[in-house]
Amino acid sequence: MNIIWTNDTSAIESLMEDNPELVWDTACEMNAEFLEDEKANLNIEIGEEIVVIADLGLWYGRRQGYKLLHKTNIADCLTGTCGDCVTWYVDGLGDLMCKDVHHDGTNIYMYRAWKPEITYAQRSFFMQKIAIGKATRKDITKYTQRIGNYVADVYGWKYRK
Repeated sequence: MNIIWTNDTSAIESLMEDNPELVWDTACEMNAEFLEDEKANLNIEIGEEIVVIADLGLWYGRRQGYKLLHKTNIADCLTGTCGDCVTWYVDGLGDLMCKDVHHDGTNIYMYRAWKPEITYAQRSFFMQKIAIGKATRKDITKYTQRIGNYVADVYGWKYRK
C-alpha cells in the first residue's frame, strides 16, 4: 500500500516531531494544506467517468454500494468522505482506494473508471449487481479499469500489471 494522504493522528504526530514548535491545530492545518497539494499533483484527466465502488461499514452491518462521480479527473476522488480518519492510497493491485473510518465503522472506497467500450446497458447491469451485493472482483475488472496506475506514475510507485 502506498499512501497518498491521511489525516490519521500518527501522520500529524509525525509532522509535529519534525517541527517541535508546532501546536496541534497548526499541524492539522498544515496536513490539510498537504491534501490540497496532493489534489494538485493528481489533477489528471482520464477521459472516462469515475465510479466509486464502496464496501460500507454501517451500524447494521457491511453493504456494497456505488457512486458515480460524474467527473473524469482523479483529483476529484480526494474529497467527499464523512469519517474521522481518512486515508487515500494505491493498493497492491494498482487500485486507488480510500479507507474512511467513522463512528459506525469503516468504509472502503475503490475508485475505478468505466472501460470505454462498456455500454450504458452494461453499466446499469453492473450497478444493479453492486446494489444487491452481488458484484465480484471479476465484474469490477470486466466493466471498469483501474486509475491507480495514473497515481503510481505521478509518484514513481510500482504496481502489479
